[in-house]
Amino acid sequence: MKEWFAALIGCAIILAGAQQGWASPPPEDTSTIGLDGDGGRRRADDPAPPLEVERILASRRVARLEALRSFSVTPQGVVAKSELSSASAVTPLSGDVPTFSSYMVTNWQRQQCSNWCGPASMRMALSHMSVVKTQSELAASVGTTCGGTGTYLGTMHSVLNGIGSGRGFAWDIQWLPYTPTSADKSAYSGRLYVSILGLTGSGRRYPLIGNMYMVSGGPHAPGYSGTKTYKHHVEINGFKDYGGTSQVQDPASGMSGFEAVPSTYHIESDKLVTILGARGYLY
Repeated sequence: MKEWFAALIGCAIILAGAQQGWASPPPEDTSTIGLDGDGGRRRADDPAPPLEVERILASRRVARLEALRSFSVTPQGVVAKSELSSASAVTPLSGDVPTFSSYMVTNWQRQQCSNWCGPASMRMALSHMSVVKTQSELAASVGTTCGGTGTYLGTMHSVLNGIGSGRGFAWDIQWLPYTPTSADKSAYSGRLYVSILGLTGSGRRYPLIGNMYMVSGGPHAPGYSGTKTYKHHVEINGFKDYGGTSQVQDPASGMSGFEAVPSTYHIESDKLVTILGARGYLY
């Protein structure tokens, strides 16, 4: 009976994963192959950010709202308010004109260990902020070793902001349900647009870091096997289609077993948010 029940549950997990149909996270898929670079879902005991970090984030939130005041944001990108009558359109007619595409400089780096996608993504993000850290230094900061555990997004968030707050920058964090909503996808597109363009009050441009959870049978990033499960961090350093498409720098590219994964690729933003479901992103 126990064996039959376990098999039934396993089939249910695979089928549900293919449909991306959970309103809340399912039991963790333990069949991860190749990459297991993250530290799991949001933890209830995450500490509150320091006051200096909150001050920077509060200023960024106000600037973001002001920057998007003339636009409506959809999962397909930023739309001028004059276009609201045709919600599917992303090309404005006149007046306030959104930016079609914007990219930060390519500074891709391959992760140096199979579980160091987190430190590698942090290293790329900090490099965009003119801060030089090695993967080894960052791995030590988040408490992992080569071949050891994956990196929890909440810890990455705290470490990055500990580095950045004294320099005047800090990342915000967004945790997602297993099945992100249309509102989650729109929020991501707007945050991507504002962060990459530097519409943050200070003019500083911010890359994003995404914590992927690619479930067997569900959507996958380019180059990954759709029949396998991966838990993985990447850096997001640009957009096109007014934020409807994201540009990703993937630190797994070129590793053994991941030769098909491009170092840099485009992916539809709403698809990417689905892949980030049950995890989240820094922006």
